[in-house]
Amino acid sequence: MEFDPDSLVFNARYDLFQLLVNHFNVIACLYPRLFAVTVARISSHRQNKKKVKIFTLQSEALAYFEQQPEPAVVIICQRLEDGSGLDLLKQLKAHARSPQCLLLLLNDHAAIVEEAQQLGADAIFLESSLGNGEINLAVECLLQGKTYIDSRLQAIADYRKAQKDELTQREVTILRLVAEGKTNTEIGQELHLASSTVREYVQTIMRKLNARDRTSAAIAGLREGYLT
Repeated sequence: MEFDPDSLVFNARYDLFQLLVNHFNVIACLYPRLFAVTVARISSHRQNKKKVKIFTLQSEALAYFEQQPEPAVVIICQRLEDGSGLDLLKQLKAHARSPQCLLLLLNDHAAIVEEAQQLGADAIFLESSLGNGEINLAVECLLQGKTYIDSRLQAIADYRKAQKDELTQREVTILRLVAEGKTNTEIGQELHLASSTVREYVQTIMRKLNARDRTSAAIAGLREGYLT
């Protein structure tokens, strides 16, 4: 993925980053690497009020967090070099010192937003909506210990739920296992479901994605943003 440090996306992301640093210690796990390196380089030349640490690997970010006694807000990109940002969110929120987490999403699918909420994300933003001024409201909510979803993301999710048959969270989970090449029996064993129930789920997934078989369902899931 190419990334232009002079782009509007970069500027919006960096504005978000700098606003948070004014109020919180920040741990950021960012993608792509060029963005993370550029932010780190710029930040090193500025006098930030709070502690800042930037990573591109979720394993490194998690290890650093576990070593730090001070509270911090963690910025997480949906896609990371070593996996999904949702995986990092899950691990952080399961920690005894569960930090406040701000998740930057690439897609607006209702199932992904729902999963992020259930995992405990404190703020969720669609990357393309950064720069519209709402981040100020999000920071106010974080300071008050409240959660926040940017209005554009919420509006898109509400509209799509009304207009389109989105995959449920359970269907997304099964689609991911299908994409890994697992059979209905193997999926059933992992999720404690009967293979016949899994077969019904798979058929529903293929119908919703307009896919003719399991392989095309996995491809469609990747294209639609259900698989990252």
